[in-house]
Amino acid sequence: MHTRIHAAAVCATTAVLVTAGVRADPTVSNAPPVFCMRITDIERCPDDISGASFIIEFEVLNWTDKPACGLTMVGNLGVFFVGPQLMPPWFNGVPLITKAYVDEDGRGGPIGGFDIGLGVFDTPAIHSGRGRGDIAGHLNDWFVAPVGTGLTGHYTVTWVAPGLPAVGSCIPERDLLDRFEELPFLNANDPDDLIVINEILGASWANVPGVGTDDLGDSAVDGGPAPYTESVPPPPFPTGGPPVPDGSGNVLDGFVIEVCDWHPGEMLILNWWLLDENLVPLGTAVTGNSFGFGTMALIRLPPGVPPPPGAPFAGNAGFASGGVDFFDSVWSVPAQPGPGGHPAADFAVEFGAGITAPEIPGDENPFGAPVNTISLWPDLHECDPFAKGAPPCPWDTSGDGQVGIVDFLDLLGHWGDCP
Repeated sequence: MHTRIHAAAVCATTAVLVTAGVRADPTVSNAPPVFCMRITDIERCPDDISGASFIIEFEVLNWTDKPACGLTMVGNLGVFFVGPQLMPPWFNGVPLITKAYVDEDGRGGPIGGFDIGLGVFDTPAIHSGRGRGDIAGHLNDWFVAPVGTGLTGHYTVTWVAPGLPAVGSCIPERDLLDRFEELPFLNANDPDDLIVINEILGASWANVPGVGTDDLGDSAVDGGPAPYTESVPPPPFPTGGPPVPDGSGNVLDGFVIEVCDWHPGEMLILNWWLLDENLVPLGTAVTGNSFGFGTMALIRLPPGVPPPPGAPFAGNAGFASGGVDFFDSVWSVPAQPGPGGHPAADFAVEFGAGITAPEIPGDENPFGAPVNTISLWPDLHECDPFAKGAPPCPWDTSGDGQVGIVDFLDLLGHWGDCP
C-alpha cells in the first residue's frame, strides 16, 4: 500500500493537521481541519434499571485515498482508565460493549428519546452521505461480522459492507492527503515551489464540503444542508469545497454500540481501522494512510463537570463536548424523570487519527498493527488485574480481571447463610 503520512494526524475540527517532517521554511501546516468520526446520538438503553447503560451512535468519514469497506474497533488499555480529578471513589468493573449493530437510517428523533432504529430520521439529514432514510437507496446496509470470522472477539467489533470485494456500499474516498508526500521537498520561500504548495493545499481544502457551520447550525465538515457559514482559512486557500449532492458524500452514519456498567469518570477507549474491500486496514502506524486508523475515546462525566484536561495517549488532543464532535447537544443525556428514573449523564469524546494505543493486556491486536503512542494517564481502574498496587476487586472471584458470569455462578454456588 502506498505510504501517505505516518505522523499522528489529529482528526478533529478543533485542531489542524501538521505535515510531519516538512522541511519547507516556514513549515507548511495549513491543511483543513476535519473529523473522521462524530457521535450522532446517545440514548439510554430501554428498560435499563442501572442508569449505567447507553447506546452510542456515530458516523464515519473517509478522508483516505481508497473506498472504506469495513470498520474494526478494538478496546485498548484506556478502558481501564478513570478520569483525573473525578475519582476516587470509582465503581467496580469497566464499561463493557454488550451489543453492536447498524441503525440503517442513522441519526433521528428528538434528543433524549428512544429513537435509534429503523424508521426514525431527521429531515433534512445532518450529513451528505448514506445511513439516512429520507432518500431511497441510501440506508446503511453494512452488518456486524459474525463471531468466528477472526474479526470479532473480546472488546472487538467489525462492521463490513455487503457483497465484498465489490465496493458498491463502501464509503467513498475524499483524499485529503493527495500529493502531501511532495511537501517535505518544497520550499515555501521559492516562488515556483510556493505555487505547487498552494496547489496541493488548495486541492485538499476543496475536498471538504465546508469548514464552518451548515444551515442547521451544525458542523459543515460532513456536508450537512447548505448554505454554509465558512470559517476562512489562511489565504490563498479556498473556503471549502461546494456542497456535495445528497447521498454522495464520504459519510456513513448508523454505527451503533451498546455499553453497560458505565459510571461517571469511567472511559471507553477504542482503536479503530478502516478496511479496504479485502478487509485489510487502509492504514497502520507503518503503512497506508493516516486517516485510515486512530482512536475513539469516550468518558462519562457527572452532570455539569467539564472534561478532564489533557489526553489519555500521546499525540491526541484531549476530550471535548459540544457541537463539533457531537451532533447538536447529544453529549448531554437528559434526566429520566419519574419512579425508577435516572439523573442526567454527560459525555465527552476524543477522536484521533494516526494513533494506535496499546491493546488490553492479554488481548491480540487483530491486524498485528504496531502501537505508536504511550499512556499519559497512570490512573487505572481498580478491577484491572495488571494495575500495580491496585486494590483487589472483591466481586472478581475468579481473578480474571472481570466481573462476569463465572463470578455470578460462583456467588450462586455459595448462596445462603454465611458459616
